[in-house]
Amino acid sequence: MKRFQRPTENLSEIASQYGVKTPSAIFLEAVAEGSNRERDWLWYAEQMSSEGERRYCWERALYINPDSRTAQDNLARQRKSAARPIFKLNLRRIFRARKAADTMSPRLS
Repeated sequence: MKRFQRPTENLSEIASQYGVKTPSAIFLEAVAEGSNRERDWLWYAEQMSSEGERRYCWERALYINPDSRTAQDNLARQRKSAARPIFKLNLRRIFRARKAADTMSPRLS
């Protein structure tokens, strides 16, 4: 069984490690509460708006229960989505659609 290091509760360290520059009110509440229940951290993760806040919550859940499939799956999904470009421009499809639209519309002379 893999042991996870307890994530820090120091907000300046959280900001640097997790990229949380302006923590939300609910995130501050979660860190201040410092629950030792996995379910609390999984619930908090769903309430967070930033990726860093969610990652922190899932890591806290894994610290409490290293076998948490929910936390493991969400962290893996987050890592995978971070590796993909958010916006991919497909110029070939755009130009093909434009060409099709031009051939279908009557020309004004």
